[in-house]
Amino acid sequence: MQLDWWPITRDCIMFGINIMILILVSWDGKIYWYEGFAMFILYLFYFCVLFQNKKIMKFFKKYIEGKWHLCTRSSYGNIFFC
Repeated sequence: MQLDWWPITRDCIMFGINIMILILVSWDGKIYWYEGFAMFILYLFYFCVLFQNKKIMKFFKKYIEGKWHLCTRSSYGNIFFC
């Protein structure tokens, strides 16, 4: 099974952001309704990102693979360098 770098990177970045926000929100030991609502909005944002995945992936791959020459195929076959 061959995995692409994009879904793993996208999910790790979103997971890291959500963990940082959860730590900030629960730092004082209380989670207020507006903090919970903000986390819900972030979940909806992630949901929208998943629906726009192809457009976002093309944008980032254009810069990361095209302009920065990272995560591209090598001349040795199907080996990826990231």
